[in-house]
Amino acid sequence: RIGKEGIDSLILEVLNLLREAGERNGIKFGETVGQDPMVYESNDKEAAYNGHYEKQMYKAQAMSCLDTQIPLFGDVKGGTEYAGNDTVPYLENLKAADLRPKVACLDGEYDTLENFALLNTKYKCESYIRMHTPEIVPETEKHLKREIKEVYQKHWNCKSFSPDVTTEQRVAFLVEKGELELPGRYYRRKYRNMAINNPKKFYGQYHRRSLEETQNSRLLDPAFLSSETTFLAF
Repeated sequence: RIGKEGIDSLILEVLNLLREAGERNGIKFGETVGQDPMVYESNDKEAAYNGHYEKQMYKAQAMSCLDTQIPLFGDVKGGTEYAGNDTVPYLENLKAADLRPKVACLDGEYDTLENFALLNTKYKCESYIRMHTPEIVPETEKHLKREIKEVYQKHWNCKSFSPDVTTEQRVAFLVEKGELELPGRYYRRKYRNMAINNPKKFYGQYHRRSLEETQNSRLLDPAFLSSETTFLAF
C-alpha cells in the first residue's frame, strides 16, 4: 500500500504528464475548472444520512478540468460534511503541478466571501459562483470603494503601502494581510452585477459546470472502469 502521500505523489506526476501533453498539442488543460460532489451510498458505520439526497452516504469532492473533462483533484468527505472551503486547498495542489486555473465555475456551496476574495486576487482566477442570497443591504460601488480606501489607509506605515494605487490593488493588499471580508464583498458584488446586467456572460461561464456533473455521472457509472470500456478508451 502506497498510502495517501504516495497517492498524492502519483496524482501530481499524472497531472504533470497531462499538462505537458496539453502544451505539446495545443490543448487547454486546467484553465477552466469546476467542482461538484459525487454521492456514494454506503452502509458503513461511518457513513452519514444526508436528508437532501435521502441516503446513507459519503461525498467525494472532485475538481475537474472543464476543457477536457479530466478529474484533477479531490477527496472523500462525510455525507453531510461542508465542502465550501475545499476550493482553495485544491488550487494549491494544482499549483504543485504548475496548473493555474483562470476560471472557476462553482455551485452555491462555494458562495463564501473568502472564496471570492482569494480566487480573484491570490489565484487570479475568475469566480463564477452561484449566489443563493443577495446582500441584506445592497452595496453601491462608490460606498465599497470608499470603505476599501479607508481600511487600506490604516496600513500607511507598511513598506508596501502606496497612496497611488487602484481599488483592485488595495483589495489585493488587504487579502495579503489576511483581511478577506471586505475584498470578498467587493468581488461578490462585481459578479452579482454581472449576473444581473450581463447574464449572457455570467451564465455562459457558470453553466459550464454542467460538464462537471456529466463527468461525475460517468465516474459513478459502474461500466466506466469495466474491462471493456477501459480497453476501448486506450
